[in-house]
Amino acid sequence: MKRKSLLVLLTLILAFGTVLAACGSKNEGTGNTDTGSANEGNGLAKDQILKINLSAEPPTLDPAQAKDSQTNTVLKFLYEGLVRIDADGKEQAGVAKDWKISEDGLKYVFNLNPDAKWSNGDAITAEDFVRSWERALKPETASPYAYQLYYIKGAEGYNLSKDETYKGTKVTDFSQVGVKATDEHTLEVTLENPTPYFLGLTAFYTYYPVHASADTNDKFFTDYKNMIVNGPFVMDQYSKGQKIVVKKNDGYHAAADIKL
Repeated sequence: MKRKSLLVLLTLILAFGTVLAACGSKNEGTGNTDTGSANEGNGLAKDQILKINLSAEPPTLDPAQAKDSQTNTVLKFLYEGLVRIDADGKEQAGVAKDWKISEDGLKYVFNLNPDAKWSNGDAITAEDFVRSWERALKPETASPYAYQLYYIKGAEGYNLSKDETYKGTKVTDFSQVGVKATDEHTLEVTLENPTPYFLGLTAFYTYYPVHASADTNDKFFTDYKNMIVNGPFVMDQYSKGQKIVVKKNDGYHAAADIKL
């Protein structure tokens, strides 16, 4: 029974698809030695499949509601923030192709990659970030990690605007919060105080952009067929309590870099 109980661990399968078939041949498994050597006999390396055990069912797939490691693991495959963190813990271009930081450390200007698109083909715009961050900060959303955005000017006052115990300056109009789209591909962020690690924070899931249709589709986060994402993978299957299958997003702006 103990062995049988271990089988209920959720399995996250990253199915890379036939696009990466060229990664096979004599160099099968190259780039992921453990996967290649451990699974050489069952064809996983040849088929470009990676299996990852999750310790529990992800409680949500909504970046604004996420607060656990299981959800974090899945969301990292499906979404991308302004920057991403590389293997050395350094910030690299994500949706933002580059950025500028003011000398006083209070203003960040992100220039978005015009090739960055949602999985349905829609362009990702600066307004997508404004809307998504507003959604995460709205008191009605009750985002458990809304405070991760408090570094932004006025964000705390907006998030706690309906909290009678809050003694700070309340902000009732989101236009007073320090985030705005100056044009389709330019996002300007103003902080409360200089925060050297703010850039890295934009890779955190509460900062992920969410497609506009999430506001009107009540099944957006509960039925994987309704999910529109912007990361290197898209949802392919979701069997509750069994497995989650994601496959390579061929429309991802850096799709050529996604391989075992």
